[in-house]
Amino acid sequence: MTFASRGHPTTYRRVETGPDATTLGASALRERQRRIAEIDAAWGPYAHARAMVHRPGFVGWAGAQAPRIEAVVDRVPVALEMVSRAFDFVTVAFATPAVPLREHLEVTPEPSGLLGRFFCADDFRVGDEAFDRAYYIRTTAPSLARMLLSPEARAEILGLGCRHIAYDGGGAGELQPLVMLELSAPALEGETLDRLVRLAVLLARTQPAATSPYR
Repeated sequence: MTFASRGHPTTYRRVETGPDATTLGASALRERQRRIAEIDAAWGPYAHARAMVHRPGFVGWAGAQAPRIEAVVDRVPVALEMVSRAFDFVTVAFATPAVPLREHLEVTPEPSGLLGRFFCADDFRVGDEAFDRAYYIRTTAPSLARMLLSPEARAEILGLGCRHIAYDGGGAGELQPLVMLELSAPALEGETLDRLVRLAVLLARTQPAATSPYR
């Protein structure tokens, strides 16, 4: 991978930054501030070592801002952000597709139980037993799913334990093209962050073959 800190486009959908001090009690506020400081202590050196831009997070009476890293990797704009969930943060990666494919793909954990399987009986299958057992795939174009969910991408999705993957080519309304990957927990280790960035770039750089209907 090659890294370059050349700013960051404004095309990313914004995700929630979490509650601010007006909605948190004193002890919860202190805990959230402690957690953000812990995240920034790991993300700051990581971003600096790779010439990325690190934007520290904060939470207080003036509002809240999620910790964020921005970069251009192999000519693909990429961002990492810590998104607030009920009890902690999770890491989300965003990337801008190099050549947007005007379709949509969404991958989420396969529902458990008979009722969940009944409602997801029409999901797309890639033919990888381990992946198909772990994830529910919805797409507007099976050819897009086959391109994006390559053996390399599937292995990394399983290895990282991604809980939500989305690709949108910007064909619906005024939405901007976007790749989004969400982990199930906060990622602080450099190796995990590198793998997440590589996966986001891999999906964003996916282009159709010469025989594809996307020509």
